[in-house]
Amino acid sequence: MYGIEELKRATGYTDSQVRDRLALLSPIFAEDIHRGSRGKILVGDKILAALRRMAELESQGLSPKVAQSQIIQELGNGDGKRETTFGEPWQRLLEEKDKRIAQLEEEIAFLRERIIFLESQVQLALPAPRRRRWWWPWRKAEG
Repeated sequence: MYGIEELKRATGYTDSQVRDRLALLSPIFAEDIHRGSRGKILVGDKILAALRRMAELESQGLSPKVAQSQIIQELGNGDGKRETTFGEPWQRLLEEKDKRIAQLEEEIAFLRERIIFLESQVQLALPAPRRRRWWWPWRKAEG
């Protein structure tokens, strides 16, 4: 495990740059970032390699965000022939989200139909409104 100081020496970044790059890489390598004693950030070999690659890409003039997307593409083989390996958990989460949304939409449609049915039952159960009849006919004022 490597701390911030080791990452600074390996990449040439400053303390804040290392932390910024770790924030960019944390969604990709979430399982490789740990907290040590007293909240010290510790990372594994995968993040060290990704930070070195990011430093290399940034030295070629790319921004950190573009370097991050380049690393993502490289990790996923980037040739377009297969899905990214790190993206599989994300893809699974997206599929689960879509499945849950479909279930909720079905439930909403069922509940709307149920509401319409119950409102019709309530209307049938209520007595018809009574009309009041006026026994005195209204007369126009004679003037």
